Amino acid sequence: MQRDPNLPIGTEIKNRVGIYFDYNAPIVTNYAVNTLYDAPDEIIPVEIEWTTSDVTCIENNNGNIELSIESGTPPYSYAWSNGSTAQNQYDLAPGNYSVTVSDSLQQSASAQIEVGENRVHPAPVLGEITGPLSVLANNSYSYEVEHSSGSSYTWIVQGGELINAANNVAEIMWFEGPQGELEITEKDLNGCMGNTEQTITINTVGIIENSMKGLSVYPNPSDGLLNVSLPNLEGEVSIQLFDVQGQLVLHHSTNDNQTSLNIAHLDAGVYLLSIKHDGESAMLRLIVN
Repeated sequence: MQRDPNLPIGTEIKNRVGIYFDYNAPIVTNYAVNTLYDAPDEIIPVEIEWTTSDVTCIENNNGNIELSIESGTPPYSYAWSNGSTAQNQYDLAPGNYSVTVSDSLQQSASAQIEVGENRVHPAPVLGEITGPLSVLANNSYSYEVEHSSGSSYTWIVQGGELINAANNVAEIMWFEGPQGELEITEKDLNGCMGNTEQTITINTVGIIENSMKGLSVYPNPSDGLLNVSLPNLEGEVSIQLFDVQGQLVLHHSTNDNQTSLNIAHLDAGVYLLSIKHDGESAMLRLIVN
């Protein structure tokens, strides 16, 4: 008898027989029960294949190992002798590396892989950094290094913040000085790396010149209100504010020792504040947020 092919998995098929002796009543056996089920998938062991790239750079290590796992049951986990758990390994030194690959059924396989050495490629030589080498604190500036085809660039900043970087071009916000450091690393098509460094002079926002005792200007940076305190001064005081192009954007005269100026209408940026009184003067850098 052929089984109905439309029966669902889990169907129980019961069967029993009657045994006859001569003309006596039959002896009936117990039911035999068969349950339909899916045949288990074949368990395929883990097998590891790989490709390697020798170390070819003179100044740095650029050996690679890339694994290919075509059997076993994913997902896979990787345990390398160098402590890495990534599938592929890059920028390796020459030598022997071992890896154990385990699948989701806890099957595993191990391999010993050698990375060779043939150092023939020199490090790339970076061009000059383009951008200001003397900057004002709390301002951002653009920098660029000459681009070589196929190269990638990494920017490291000390004394500032990397706002964004697009390969060989970056924008950097510099903090309080007196100095910052800029380092750029180039990685070429061969995986060889070279770098260049540049010291940046950071000019702190504050007093440029001052012959007025007790002068206080706050807050700096300011986002709308600027207080000028002139203790022990008598007579008229002239207060002028210039933008970075030298254009006068505010002029105020006062006989008061304490003056508040509304500068909320000014664009964000760096300004020069000039204060004059009876032959004395002060010049300060002011940042408007």
